[in-house]
Amino acid sequence: MNTFKVSHKIARNSHDASYSIHIDSQYPIEFVVLQSLVNVELMEIDSSIAILSLSSQDPEQKNGLAATYRFIDTNVLKFEIKLRTIEGQFGDLSCFVIPNANPKTSQAFNIPLKPLSLHERYLAVMMKLKEFMN
Repeated sequence: MNTFKVSHKIARNSHDASYSIHIDSQYPIEFVVLQSLVNVELMEIDSSIAILSLSSQDPEQKNGLAATYRFIDTNVLKFEIKLRTIEGQFGDLSCFVIPNANPKTSQAFNIPLKPLSLHERYLAVMMKLKEFMN
């Protein structure tokens, strides 16, 4: 196996000021590794699918996040990560998807974290309020 396909989608959840990253893999996932220079808060997920290991932040190395999800089930093709960014900080979140196959390989993608990432347009907020009130 030389390459495999991984796709991802990012959605903003304005109701709890978070983001959801949806990962789809061609092969079952063994690990998902996240790394960022920016502080990112990972939110609770269904712990029966994966075990989260967090490395401590190292200010000297400017490491804001180093995390690994290790999957318990060997047949997981889809996974969701919920996270919250810190308003005003910006950088990239690197994501590495490692399949449960030999030889070991990975697919990587970067997600830009923007400084005003949780802001919404006023009109969009008003439309949501109107829908809620009706």
